Amino acid sequence: MKTRSIQLIFIVFLGIISTACNQKTKEIICTEEFRMITIAIDGPELEDYYTLRVKTGDTIRPTQRLPKTSIQNYTVLDDNFKKTLQGKKETFIFIGIIDGKTAVQEDFVIEADACHVYKNSGAELVTLEK
Repeated sequence: MKTRSIQLIFIVFLGIISTACNQKTKEIICTEEFRMITIAIDGPELEDYYTLRVKTGDTIRPTQRLPKTSIQNYTVLDDNFKKTLQGKKETFIFIGIIDGKTAVQEDFVIEADACHVYKNSGAELVTLEK
């Protein structure tokens, strides 16, 4: 037991671990990284975008915008939602707007554990006419 505690302290000291907890006698160790589920759009830049949580009808807006590149990446959902989804799978719909109309509508099934959100299914890339 003493050796295990020393190892855990050493790992935390290195900055690799952000959370270590005991849930039902099962240790959970999380990385410090902040994960986002994204979708890449090849085509015109979206004027607006958001994610709908199908279960509740809630509109979710990203907390951070991703940097612009030739193929734009947009956040569908991020680790800010992990506590809400922990141990569950839910369907979300990413909506992208151009000229006041829906240009992108993609379904995602997303789940989470105690540490991060994970994409179960959903598009990686959508190509729009330019």
